[in-house]
Amino acid sequence: MDELKSFLARRFRGDSGSVVVESAMILPVVLAFLAGTVDMGVAFRDRIQIENALRAAARVGASGQNTGNTDQLALSSLAASMVGIKNAKITKVVIFETDSTGAMSNTCTVTAPAAGGAGDSLTANKNCNIYSDTQVSTAASATNFTAATDTSCGSHIDHYWCPLNRVIDLTSTAGSGGTGPDYLGISMTVDYTPFTRFWGSKFTITDQVVVRLEPSAG
Repeated sequence: MDELKSFLARRFRGDSGSVVVESAMILPVVLAFLAGTVDMGVAFRDRIQIENALRAAARVGASGQNTGNTDQLALSSLAASMVGIKNAKITKVVIFETDSTGAMSNTCTVTAPAAGGAGDSLTANKNCNIYSDTQVSTAASATNFTAATDTSCGSHIDHYWCPLNRVIDLTSTAGSGGTGPDYLGISMTVDYTPFTRFWGSKFTITDQVVVRLEPSAG
């Protein structure tokens, strides 16, 4: 009996540190899982905010109708809404003419933003203005957009789909989709960097909204 007690005592003394060792092994896994869960929650929240920012900008674009500074106001709204999303960086915003399907010209999807303005003036329903992150963030104070008082878009950065030429007349047959008013699409590409990078160092978020310009009876 004494030998059994002695054996058990030695056995239990040998296990005294196992809990610490096991905890040390499992703790990083648990912390990583918790960090990943938090990261996913934050990313999901930010994705919703990005979608809401784009929808707000689209509403501004629709209410601007065919006023010269429509794109400028829409981009200013987008920039203001994106300020609080620290992990997101806009790489490209496209304001484009479309129809109810939301189709965009292939040229508009691949053209890189340029300092002097980028876009495409093609056939009906395929015109677009492409904007860089800098052009979006400085839109509110920029002077290279068509102004509300201008009678022509000239060579301003929004001239590829000139805001002044957008159809808002309900009786017009020249609108996108065959009749007015025009359909306006806004597409945004964002590089998103997760806080903990548990799910990767960076991924791309692309979202698009299509609205119809607020009509005028003509």
